Amino acid sequence: MNSSFTVESDIPLYIILGTFIILIIFARWVYGKFRNPLKGLSWITFTLRSISFIIILTLLAELVFSYQLTISKIPVFKVFFDNSVSAAYHQSSSKEALNIGYREIYNSIINSSEENKIRLRVEQYSFGTSVETRNLNEFEFEFSEPSTNISEVLKQGNVSRTHDEFLAGMIIVTDGQVTSGDNPFQLISDIKVPVNIIGIGEKSQLVDVFISEVDAPTVGIIGDMINATIHLISTGSSNEHVNVTLSSGRKMIATKTLKLSGIESENIVKFQFPLTDLDRQEYTVRVSTLKDEINIENNKNEFNITSLKDRFRIAMLTGTLNPNTSILKNVLNSEETRFNLDHYVNFSSGWEPSIANFWKGQYDLIIFDNFPISGINTNFIAAFNKKQKNNPASLAFFAGLNTSGPSVKILYDVFEVQ
Repeated sequence: MNSSFTVESDIPLYIILGTFIILIIFARWVYGKFRNPLKGLSWITFTLRSISFIIILTLLAELVFSYQLTISKIPVFKVFFDNSVSAAYHQSSSKEALNIGYREIYNSIINSSEENKIRLRVEQYSFGTSVETRNLNEFEFEFSEPSTNISEVLKQGNVSRTHDEFLAGMIIVTDGQVTSGDNPFQLISDIKVPVNIIGIGEKSQLVDVFISEVDAPTVGIIGDMINATIHLISTGSSNEHVNVTLSSGRKMIATKTLKLSGIESENIVKFQFPLTDLDRQEYTVRVSTLKDEINIENNKNEFNITSLKDRFRIAMLTGTLNPNTSILKNVLNSEETRFNLDHYVNFSSGWEPSIANFWKGQYDLIIFDNFPISGINTNFIAAFNKKQKNNPASLAFFAGLNTSGPSVKILYDVFEVQ
């Protein structure tokens, strides 16, 4: 760690210092010649004015103070070893040979840094579906990862480091068979350090077809038509036919036959289907396997869609008619195709319509409008809590002129607030 302190100015420093010394001597001579009877105060005044001289000279000279600190950082190399099924699938390489080769690559990096007396730290990772840190001497790779996601490896190039080290480069040992994740060519330009690739296996691509992405909404209204776009990537095979199916549970929704178009090509299949059931539905897309395909686990992709009601039942309990009542009713009635409103008003003669209909009905939303008011007993709240337990509904509260603090407190348990 090296540090330095410098002062810069357009006026030479010796002129600034000389001027300052002359001013101090002149001020001291003046105070000595016209000494104040209060001797202690003269020294205080002299000190304050000397400080003022320093500030004025600094401003006039436009001094620039700079401080430089140099910290020696340790270079770090990240080495990523392919642990996917495809890496060991090549006929020219076995698991044992790859493990020996991985160890030789790692040792050669360490030996090279020692021979050149380079202070270097090497981090070892394995990757497949995701990236995992491995111990420095752990070279027993199982090659069991179902897919090869090189995009996750490239994202490691932008991970921040500690203040005393920096990423000097990355080494990726792989057969280059990308079977999942984003397109690595779109990520490589974002990395600011050298990336070296060591190829293993054979030059010819292995046969694989996989689902890279499914574009579908996560929420829909029951009865709506849903558009789902399936992105397929095929490698090592062309002009072959595969079947793409869409199902929900055991129910087959749709199927299409697709002809693969070329090596490392993207194929798109579109499905359109209606939402027929409420709540969260799980869907599965499958593509049929090819002959000699290296990985069939990436031939399936699952996604979920939450189906909402197309018409919601709403109950509004009005303690006393007030200006909010007409506004709420106008807003809800303007959307008759979406909302079915039951409005209960508490008159002096009782509820209209009968509150018994409210207890029997099932609602998606219950609105308290200027309610509760004085006179509502605890039995009403106990019955309401029981109704909420059996048929939960969303709740809304609009205060009015007749709602007061004591009357509102009875709703605290309903809204679970204090």
